[in-house]
Amino acid sequence: MKLARLRTAQGSVTAEVALALPGLIFVSYLMILSVLLVGQQMRCRDAASAVARAIARGESDKAVEQLFEQAAPALAQISTNVSDTVVDVVVTWKFPAAGPTRFLPAVSAHSVAPMES
Repeated sequence: MKLARLRTAQGSVTAEVALALPGLIFVSYLMILSVLLVGQQMRCRDAASAVARAIARGESDKAVEQLFEQAAPALAQISTNVSDTVVDVVVTWKFPAAGPTRFLPAVSAHSVAPMES
């Protein structure tokens, strides 16, 4: 009787692994994407603060653009608003519009720096 029960249970672990493996792969994929998003968020924040400080110091447009290209992630967009007293910079990055990542949210960073005299 025990021998018959053992034979019917054969393969059950294989079936359980086959059902759980796609879920494990999907969760791992989401974890990797979240780490990537956090990294890009940090790069956007660093770029926004560096550009805001550079504009506030009165650096040339070419120097500011070069600084942005070095600090920001590829395909990032920048928006600046300069007033008499402050510089307001927003850097936004979104995954390229290909594949399933196109549904992920964009990351952005905002930085404000006082104008230097």
